Amino acid sequence: MAITYPTTLDTLTNPTSANKLNTTGVEHATQHSNANDAIEALEAKVGVNSSAVTSSLDYWMRTGWISVSDTWTYASATTITVPSGATSLYQIGDKLMFTQTTVKYFIIVAVADTLITVAPSVEYTVANAAISSIAYSRNTNPLGFPDYFTWAPTLTGFSADPTTASYRYSVQGRTCYLIVRQGTAGTSNATTFTMTAPITSSSSSNSIGGAPTWKCIDNTVQLTTPGRAYISTGTATITVDKDVSGGAWTGSGTKCVNFELFYPI
Repeated sequence: MAITYPTTLDTLTNPTSANKLNTTGVEHATQHSNANDAIEALEAKVGVNSSAVTSSLDYWMRTGWISVSDTWTYASATTITVPSGATSLYQIGDKLMFTQTTVKYFIIVAVADTLITVAPSVEYTVANAAISSIAYSRNTNPLGFPDYFTWAPTLTGFSADPTTASYRYSVQGRTCYLIVRQGTAGTSNATTFTMTAPITSSSSSNSIGGAPTWKCIDNTVQLTTPGRAYISTGTATITVDKDVSGGAWTGSGTKCVNFELFYPI
């Protein structure tokens, strides 16, 4: 018989003292052949030192990436069609790497049976093109994965948005970390201030995230007390108040904030 490992585990028959070298089912030559094939299969599975074979354990241990042999196809700029059974293989917070001419990186934010949704970023989008060299990771810092992504939020409460602004995020496990820096204040046209988050917060109860602002300009004046930024359960909208009591902004002049926020996804 031929071995089937690593696709399945083999069930090999051991010879007994009563067997002859040519006893059917435990022929001597077949025993050696099976043993040699099993050793070679184990070596291939483990890999050599510094293996470049993406399916080997050495590659996974060294880089943090687990190779995927399935066929994935474009569905939209943030969704990928995958074979049935994805919910038993992938989860929110998993990191992805694949090639579409260049190497791209993503974070999974939703998984259905045949569809994976990834977080949007300025750096990477899923193109309507072939997807190859697929891998995923649950490591904290797999080889090559970006320290952070940037996103382009939609702001409300402005007739002209703040400029020289930076919006960065990263994900560890099922927690999203945001860093918002607005260098030059924008023109206010409302007493409210919101922005879209890169990833929707968890729908689990009490999945709210909140943090004080450490720079807060209202009506062109930098305030001496912190404001607050928060995201409620099951939303992708961050609300920003000019003080920790939920005070309203001035609907004229300029305003902006800086803050760091983390929340469950």
